[in-house]
Amino acid sequence: MEYLGENLMHGIVCTMEKFTSSESELAKYIIDNPDEVSQLSINQIAKKIHISPATITRFCQKISFSGNLSMS
Repeated sequence: MEYLGENLMHGIVCTMEKFTSSESELAKYIIDNPDEVSQLSINQIAKKIHISPATITRFCQKISFSGNLSMS
């Protein structure tokens, strides 16, 4: 996995205790499906796991990302 992906996973693990239940669900999905997530938009991920795109944006901010979940 490239540097960005490693940073993303590290950010998720380090912030796990601060996540809401929806954010925790997203974190688990990202950890379990990194290759799939890297190919999906925020809207596609939100629909797939039944959360709002705003939840994903807040999640990204909590792990110090701008809102882009790309791991390529």
